[in-house]
Amino acid sequence: MCSKLQNPDFLRLFCEKNSDGTLNLRLKGRELYQRIGCRINEDNVLAVIDFLKSEPRIVSLDLCYNDLGDDGARLLADHYFNSENNLKSLNLMHCDITHNGLKYLSDSKHLYLLVCRLNGNKLGVEGARFIANLIDNCQNLEVLDIAETDQTLESIESIVILMETEKLKVIDISRVIPSSFLTKYNDVTLADDLSVMLRINTYLKELHIQKCEFDGHDVELLVEGLMCNKTLEMLNLGCNRMGDMGAELLGCWLKTRPPLRGLNVSANNIKNIGARMTGGLSKEGEFSDLRSPYYHVFWKSEQSAIVLRLMQKVFILK
Repeated sequence: MCSKLQNPDFLRLFCEKNSDGTLNLRLKGRELYQRIGCRINEDNVLAVIDFLKSEPRIVSLDLCYNDLGDDGARLLADHYFNSENNLKSLNLMHCDITHNGLKYLSDSKHLYLLVCRLNGNKLGVEGARFIANLIDNCQNLEVLDIAETDQTLESIESIVILMETEKLKVIDISRVIPSSFLTKYNDVTLADDLSVMLRINTYLKELHIQKCEFDGHDVELLVEGLMCNKTLEMLNLGCNRMGDMGAELLGCWLKTRPPLRGLNVSANNIKNIGARMTGGLSKEGEFSDLRSPYYHVFWKSEQSAIVLRLMQKVFILK
């Protein structure tokens, strides 16, 4: 057990003050390991919980890349989230939590979270019902990150169905395993489920669906739902397989609506059509964040001119 983590004065060094007087506690595993040679685990998490109770001004807790495990998650639920607290944001990315640990967290009596990040924890198929339970128990939840949590078509479908009526504003479900009990590989089903959700949901502002193996035909299904959605501001389709067909479909859709705040179509095997699509979009409105796959593009002179004109625009290109 690391003795420094038992010292409240040491933990106070990791607090960041907000303009309204509240505090953010950043205890990232990598930074702790670089400073003191250990990470937070089930043996020392109680010291962190005691510090949280002594500082009611803390509204954000970042424990990413620590070694909490299921026992640490259980202690956090039993000793903190089952009593009154002011925590609005919780980051548990890559903390070795499985569905067993998430069960304790989702059943907690006092969950007032606005932001919850569970990215990189191997929650698996069994974890889907506890994710749904977490969404149901956090009445004010706005941001949920469950990317790379080993969800499959069956498990993610229940979450997507729940999202049709929930008030989530940001959801990240990147890297869904496109398999089911009936098929080993079927990304079409996921695209269709998301399309239905987008038609019905009237709150969603950001949708992150990277690394889901979507091709041009899947994007066609997504666009059918996107055509009916009026609230989306950020669409992240990075690291899929949409190609020129998907890029062209997105371009046609974007011309029918107000401009998005952000669009990520990087690493999608888009060629010259990507430059033409982006050039056309720049005339319709401005992006604050536009990420395009130009490192694999072989441009003709016309497309090169379009990209050079884009670089003169006021929005940021990454």
